[in-house]
Parts: sequence; C-alpha cells; structure tokens
Amino acid sequence: MKVEVVTADGVLVKGATVTAINEESQESITGVTNEVGVSRAVNESLAPGRTRLYATAGSKVSPATEVQWLCDDCHCQPDPDTVTLQLNP
Repeated sequence: MKVEVVTADGVLVKGATVTAINEESQESITGVTNEVGVSRAVNESLAPGRTRLYATAGSKVSPATEVQWLCDDCHCQPDPDTVTLQLNP
C-alpha cells in the first residue's frame, strides 16, 4: 500500500519512519519514506484484520490511522489503499 507522510503544511517528508501494527496479531512493519515522501513497506503480510499506522520524523509524530485488510482466496487488499499521515506541527 502507498503511505505518504506530510508536514502540517502539506509538504511531503523524505526520511520519515512509517510504522504499521496489526491490532490483533501485534505483528509490525517499519519503513522509511523515499525522496518524494512515500513508503510502500506496508504490505499484506500484516493481513487480515485492522492495522494501525503512524509516522515519525524527529520529534514530530502523526496521529494513528487505521486500515482494514480485505481478503479473498489469494490476496489481501488494504482499505483504503493509500494513506496520508500528517505530522504534528
């Protein structure tokens, strides 16, 4: 899934840490945003169920956002499939 990290002013943040935690299994994935403020580290290995995501950059932290993994016989897709995390001012 695509995770964007932005400042309070909406500017994309390079090098922010994105953490995703499955609320049931407590498994987690951590990734770092690229030069355009995007991380694709969060994937269906955290499925099924609800996953909580947040971002950090230095002392700034975003509020947590939740996604739900919807699974069929072969794959799981996040709902929503793109998340924007806004760091606190």
